[in-house]
Amino acid sequence: MKKYFLIAIILIHTSLLWAYSADEIMDRVEEQNRHSSTQSRIAATIAEKSGVPSERLIDQYSITEKGLSKTVVVFQKPASVRNTRFLMIENEDRDDDRWIFLPALKKIRRIAASEGDSSFIGEISYDDMALVGKERENTLLREDRVNGEDVYVIESIPVDSSKSEYSRVVTYVVKDTWLPVRIEMFDRQNTLLKVMETLEFKEIQGIWSATKIQMANVQKGNVTTLEFQILEYGKPIPPGVFTTKFLETGRP
Repeated sequence: MKKYFLIAIILIHTSLLWAYSADEIMDRVEEQNRHSSTQSRIAATIAEKSGVPSERLIDQYSITEKGLSKTVVVFQKPASVRNTRFLMIENEDRDDDRWIFLPALKKIRRIAASEGDSSFIGEISYDDMALVGKERENTLLREDRVNGEDVYVIESIPVDSSKSEYSRVVTYVVKDTWLPVRIEMFDRQNTLLKVMETLEFKEIQGIWSATKIQMANVQKGNVTTLEFQILEYGKPIPPGVFTTKFLETGRP
């Protein structure tokens, strides 16, 4: 009888420990990152292992409609990339649509899914712009503690490996804010390739937000840091911003 009682205690403890499934946790991460609208100004510093660091100043606009996101990025500085504009539209049943306008060529170019591993800003690729957990099978590995925060550790494996530059992604999700504090990305040989860390969190308009992010390529030794100078939620954005016409003209 005592043996059965001990087993029951273990089962109850285990059910409390895993109060959320991996999919539920990653759903909460996505919900935390989706807002009716987001406007931000971001200072990016690109530091390569060999060479002088370079800087970018970009504006980003995002909206969520029917659970799907649209994002526009506009490069403001330096002059060499000024008015470069990028548009990403999330689709439910097919690959995301992505376009970039290159002012030097004065033309819009569609970015193919096969180019997802190409650099967008330093070590941040086009695929890295997508929300965490998209089209992946998630497994809750354990609970842990990172930088003084209690976290869930989730392993995510792409459903279609041919569409991902990563064989797997391990995400450390802070329990009380549902924000990733660390993301480890492994290449197709299952070797650690990149690590994204959230260096600063702030509560903005009642929403816990990552305001300083660092992406490090551990194989190359390169680091890209994004620092949010402005971050605002809920302000109306003209629908015309999320069109290829805006990419070409800079006007909604």
